[in-house]
Amino acid sequence: MNTRKLFCMALLCALLCAVHARAADGGLLQVTDTPLRQEFEDLWPTLTADIDRALEGEGLSSIQEEDVDLEAMFPYYMNDRFFSPEIRDAADFQARIGAQEYYLWMLPLSVDGREVLVAVGRTRPVAEAARSVLTEEETAELESREGKWSYMWLRVAPEGERGNWKTRALERLPQADAIYLVNGLASTNAVMAVAIENGALTEAVCVSEADFSLEERAAAAFRAADGPAVSGGTVSLRLGDTFRYADLQKTLGRLVPQEGTFLTGSGSGVYQLEGGASSSPLPWVLLAVLLLVAAVAVVLMRRRPRAAP
Repeated sequence: MNTRKLFCMALLCALLCAVHARAADGGLLQVTDTPLRQEFEDLWPTLTADIDRALEGEGLSSIQEEDVDLEAMFPYYMNDRFFSPEIRDAADFQARIGAQEYYLWMLPLSVDGREVLVAVGRTRPVAEAARSVLTEEETAELESREGKWSYMWLRVAPEGERGNWKTRALERLPQADAIYLVNGLASTNAVMAVAIENGALTEAVCVSEADFSLEERAAAAFRAADGPAVSGGTVSLRLGDTFRYADLQKTLGRLVPQEGTFLTGSGSGVYQLEGGASSSPLPWVLLAVLLLVAAVAVVLMRRRPRAAP
C-alpha cells in the first residue's frame, strides 16, 4: 500500500472520529464555546457561597473546589413553548432557542454521594408586584444583580438516582447533531432533550420525571395521538420515554393551563387544549344540527293542510 493511500485512510479515520466525537460530546452547547467561561470563573466565589448555603439547607456538605468542573455546565431553556405546532422546522426551533435571554446554565455536582444540579441564570428586573413585599434592602440587592449571572436554585436527586440531564441526553441520543434541553410543559418538571439530526427535528427524550393532569378533551386528544400515554386524566412522563418530535407537537405543544386552576412548579394544575372548549367543532356542529331540525319542523308545520271548517 503506497504512502498516498495510507494518508487518505488516516485522514478518513480522523474525520470519522471527529464526527463521532461531535455527536457524543458536542451535541450540547459547551460553556467553553461561549465567552461565559471566564465570567463564571470570576463569579465563582460568590456562586460558591450561595450554593453552600443551599446545600446546607438540604443537609449536605459544602462543595470542594476539586469537585467542580465548570466545563461540564450545559444550558437549559424554559421560557417558551418548544413543542408549539407553529414550529415548522429545525430553523424555527433554533430561532426560539436563540431568542432566549433568560435561560439557565446547569452545573452538575456530586455531593455526599448524591447527584446535584445547580442552576445559574441572569437575574430578571424586579417586578412591580414584588416590590410591595420586599424590603428596601432586598429590592436594592436584586436590582444590583439585574442582568447578571447569579445562583438560582438547585435540585438534589433522590438517593440511588444516577446521571444528570446532560448524561441521559447524550446516552439516549448518540447520533444527534445537536441536542437542546428544554422545558416540555410550563409549570411542570418535564425536562426534554430535543434532537436535531441531518437538519431535522427528530425526537425528544424525557430526562426528568413529571406528572400532570388533563381536562377531558385534552385527555381524549392524547389518547388519539402517539405521544405520552394518559391514564385516568393524568400523564406520567418517565426517564427515558422517547417520542417523535412531531407527536409532541400534537400533544404537549397544544396544552395551556386551564383557567382558574392553581399551578406550581410541580404542575399541580390542570391543562387543556389551547383555545378551550370553543376550539372543538363538535358543539358548533350539534348547534347547527339542532337549528336545522328546528327549521325543518317549522317548514313542515306551515305546509300541513288546515282542517276543514
